Parts: sequence; structure tokens; C-alpha cells
Amino acid sequence: MASLRARLLAAVLALAAVGLLLLGGVTYAEQRSFLYDRIDADVRAAAEQVGPQLERAMGRAMVNGDQDDQPGPGPHGGPNFGLPAGTYGEKRAADGRVLIGKVFSVNQTVTAKPKLPAELEVGKTITVSGQKGADTRYRVLALQDPRDSTINVAAIPMRATDDNLERLLVVIALVIGAVLALLGVVSWLVVRVGLLPLDRMGHTAGAIAGGDLSHRVESTDPRTEVGRLGIALNAMLDRLERAFGEREASEE
Repeated sequence: MASLRARLLAAVLALAAVGLLLLGGVTYAEQRSFLYDRIDADVRAAAEQVGPQLERAMGRAMVNGDQDDQPGPGPHGGPNFGLPAGTYGEKRAADGRVLIGKVFSVNQTVTAKPKLPAELEVGKTITVSGQKGADTRYRVLALQDPRDSTINVAAIPMRATDDNLERLLVVIALVIGAVLALLGVVSWLVVRVGLLPLDRMGHTAGAIAGGDLSHRVESTDPRTEVGRLGIALNAMLDRLERAFGEREASEE
């Protein structure tokens, strides 16, 4: 059976671990919700912007005789016109046929395109994986083009969001581990000091059991539980010592 000191230490660490895990879980959930809300806002803005860019790309493809699916300049001549790096845009016909797909804003860390399903529900944001076994996930949204019957699809890579959440998990784990380790050391010291009077009582009781009734408990502070126990034990020892003295006197 574990000692009182070990049980107290285990109880303190268990309670602290539950509280820290709950706090870490709430922190992670709040941060995840915030990052997902932000990327959902970005993908909605992107879905509203990619339509004209894809139409320009379709015009260039008709001139060049092929489909232009490489990153191209934005409306102001630059490769990035406000879309997150690695954004993929796609224009589909009303029957679901892909008319053109294009990567906007080159991102060296995201090299794969999203694996889009054949059917996308307009207005619903979903998460898909990358093509060719890529570990990058994408947040995808399809919106009806207000000017015609086509559907504009935008997919934003979630690499930065996933990396931030992974780093947050590592930080939370390290903080919880460090706090528990520090709390364990401090609790062990506090419990050890707090139980010293009980240890002294144990040594005193051992000496008394050996036949020496002159020993007394030193911790007799009536304001503490251990002190009150010491007072009661000393009173009991006084009565025992008097009883033994009276018996010896009677025998003599």
C-alpha cells in the first residue's frame, strides 16, 4: 500500500493534470475555431475574386490553343492580387464540367493541387486533401457566378493553419509537462515538511513501544490537527506512565 505522502502527491498531481488538460483543450479548441473562421473568410473572399481571373485565363487559353493552368499575373500585373499563397481556382459549368483550373499566388511549400470531388455543394465549405498523396489539406468553397450559370471554386491550402495548430499542441504539451514537474517537486517538498511531525510521532511511538515511557511528542500546537493529536498522545502517555508507576509501587 502506498504511503500517505505518495497518495497526497498523486492526488495533487492528478487534480492539476486534469485542470491543465482541460485548460489546454479549451485553448486549442478556441484557437482552432479562430483559425478556421479566418480561413473560411479567406476562401469565401477568394471564391468571389477568382471568377474574373479564370475568365482572363480562359481567353488566353483560347488564343494559345491550350488551357492555361499555370500561375499568371493578377489584374494589376503581379502574381498575387490579395489571395493567400497557393490558392487554387476552378471554373465549372452548370453541369459540373471543369472549364479551367489555375493556381494563383505561387507558394513553394504547396506544390500539389487539391483533390476536388466531382460534385460540390454551392455555398458549403469543405476540407479536402491534396493530389498525389500530398499532406497539404485545402479549404474549399464553391459559389455561383452572379454574371452567368458557371460556378467558381476556390481552394486555399491549410498548411499554415495546420502548422500553427501543431505548434500550439507542442507548446501546450511542453507547458503542461513543465508545470506538472515543477508542481510535483514543490508538492513533494511541502508534503514532506508538513508530515515531519507525524514522522517524529512515529519515532516516539516506536521508542515508547520499546518500553521507554518518558518520551513525549514535541508537536503540541493546538491550532493544528497534528498538534492536537500530539497533545492527546502526551496526555495518554502521562496516564500510562502514572499507571505503571502506581502498579510498580503496589507490587513493591
